[in-house]
Amino acid sequence: MRRFTTLVLVLAAFTIPVQAQSDRQLTRQFKEGFEQGCNQRKKSGVENQRGYCRCMANAYGKRYSGQELAAISNSIAVLGDNGPTIINLMMAPETRACSAKY
Repeated sequence: MRRFTTLVLVLAAFTIPVQAQSDRQLTRQFKEGFEQGCNQRKKSGVENQRGYCRCMANAYGKRYSGQELAAISNSIAVLGDNGPTIINLMMAPETRACSAKY
C-alpha cells in the first residue's frame, strides 16, 4: 500500500497542460517531478535512494514519450486507487532492475 501511495503522490503532483509543451519538456518535467517525489520516501531494500529514483525516472523516460507520461500523470486522479496498481504492474521489470542495482 505504501508503494501505491508514493506513486500517487509523485504522479499527482505532475499534472501539466500537455498542448503547450514539447515532448522533451514533458519528459524532463516528469522525470524531475518523479525524482523529487520518489526521494521523499525511502524504498525498503534500496541502499541508494537517489540512484534508485534516478533509475526509475530514466526507465519511465525510456518506456514512454513525454505525451504518454503527461497522460499517465493526468490520469491518476481519474483512476483513483487502481491507477498506481496498473502502473506498478507495467513498470515491474524496471522496478526490480533499479532495486537490484541500488
